Amino acid sequence: MKLALLSDIHGNLPALEMCLGAVRALSCERILCLGDTFGYFQSGAACFDMLRQAGAEIMLGNHEAMLLGRIQSTPERELVYQLEAERSRLSPQTRDVLERLLPYREIVLDKRRLLLVHGAPWDPLGGYVFPDTNLAPLAALSYDFIFMGHTHRPFVRTEAKTCMVNVGSCGLPRDIGSSACFAVYDSDTGQVELIRPALDTELVRRTYPRAHPAVLAVLDRR
Repeated sequence: MKLALLSDIHGNLPALEMCLGAVRALSCERILCLGDTFGYFQSGAACFDMLRQAGAEIMLGNHEAMLLGRIQSTPERELVYQLEAERSRLSPQTRDVLERLLPYREIVLDKRRLLLVHGAPWDPLGGYVFPDTNLAPLAALSYDFIFMGHTHRPFVRTEAKTCMVNVGSCGLPRDIGSSACFAVYDSDTGQVELIRPALDTELVRRTYPRAHPAVLAVLDRR
């Protein structure tokens, strides 16, 4: 079975449409979203609906936690995150679904144990695991694979017998701004691949002219 693992869409509907098209082309049978469907760009609710229509299994991210009022933000951060407008557009049905999401889950496939977490195993909502983070403590958790998001910086590394994967960001990659990222895991072979579709940054700019300048600047990263 092929699993597509997406994360950090951040309300970027053109990016999500493009990534889901790539997922379909790769014949993935299951879609999992590791959180942060909302925030930064203004189509979070539409992205959430699109994921659900695609049959995706969605997790909670820190931006959803802020959207629901579980994590406090600041006026300065709100200027960047732009969650208040999204909050006003939430239907009762969407809010009800969001309230029941978790930032972590465990899956067993073909006798392999997978941990999926938005942030880090020790802090599912707020923990950061970067490409240069010491991964030895994660390998001690005895999972075969650990899939993470949150940093917007993808990597695949193996420590001991554990493969650690940051699936990157579908909507706002922070390493190469014009290159979206998600992961595909093949449970038959035990192989992981990072998929980097080209992101039409000019389309994103035209679609979201009111996004914060600091957010739009990320699209220029090389």
